[in-house]
Amino acid sequence: MVTEAEITRAVQAQYETFPYPPVPYDQPFEGFSSLGSYTLAQYARTRTLQEPTGARFLVAGCGTGWEMHVIAASNPGYGAVVGIDLSRPALEIAQKRIKYHGLRNCSVHYGDLMDPSTWPEGSFDMISSYGVIHHTADPVKALKNLASRLAPDGVMALMLYNRSGRWHVYRIRRALELLGITPPATREKIEFVRQLLKAAHPNSLLAKHAKAHEEYYLADENIVDNFFHANDIPFDIGEIPDLLAQAGLEFIDVAPYLDYWNAKPLIAATHTEFHRRYEALSRLDQLRVIEYLEPLYHTQNLFWCCHQGKKVASWDPFTPEFFQSSRWQLNPLFLQYGKVRYWDQ
Repeated sequence: MVTEAEITRAVQAQYETFPYPPVPYDQPFEGFSSLGSYTLAQYARTRTLQEPTGARFLVAGCGTGWEMHVIAASNPGYGAVVGIDLSRPALEIAQKRIKYHGLRNCSVHYGDLMDPSTWPEGSFDMISSYGVIHHTADPVKALKNLASRLAPDGVMALMLYNRSGRWHVYRIRRALELLGITPPATREKIEFVRQLLKAAHPNSLLAKHAKAHEEYYLADENIVDNFFHANDIPFDIGEIPDLLAQAGLEFIDVAPYLDYWNAKPLIAATHTEFHRRYEALSRLDQLRVIEYLEPLYHTQNLFWCCHQGKKVASWDPFTPEFFQSSRWQLNPLFLQYGKVRYWDQ
């Protein structure tokens, strides 16, 4: 039986050898994150507009600092952005990123999600953890720890791997294991995977996967993260509310991004009976229907949550009144980059 400490050490060793994400510290961020927006998350929770001015953010598992840059850019007027991570080499890159871009009131610290005593003191108005919880030894414990530092009316922005969407990644991983290409990663094993993807027959599913992720797999770190990770626990969208409930948290909704989790581009409007039945479902069942119909489309679950009993809005808060308001444009980049739904630009 592998212990929590052993899993944590293995994950730490991976990210100290292959700091993640592999984004150069001097690369600029020009965009807007709907998931990382305090204003959008709070509007989804309460149907009220709340500016991020003075808000304190925690980036749990900040890695090389790219997510911190995203959070800072997406929340003008923030009070502080604090990052924690297990990988000291990644934190060194994050510190360079902060200094190079002049990110005010941003700091990074060594911290273990399984041990809040290693974190900086205080509570946070928003906690962001992108692609981290599913790599911990105990996701429920990690979520409970984060919830203990979330302000009473705070929000969390989380990304968890989607099990069905990553089906092919896991199948490739199983094939590699049978071939004796197993974790931990080495340069030779990484090159084996790279050559495997290049050698795939053009009409094969493997070749289609390689082509779709061609640029992503140029970086060794990304091959390691997909095929050699020390710990990886994915979740179907329908499992997430129960997972959150075990930590005293409540699902708000998926964060709006492009056409993700949207039935209208998936099923033509001519099938009126489908859309009538779909609209009558609960929000969670709607998401499950989309996942079942298009299982390989969503590799990530991007969503918001809050303390139980603190969600006071309906599931679909982004109504015309939101866009007609003069105050919602707290970040002008939203107009250019924040594609909330395909009919709302």
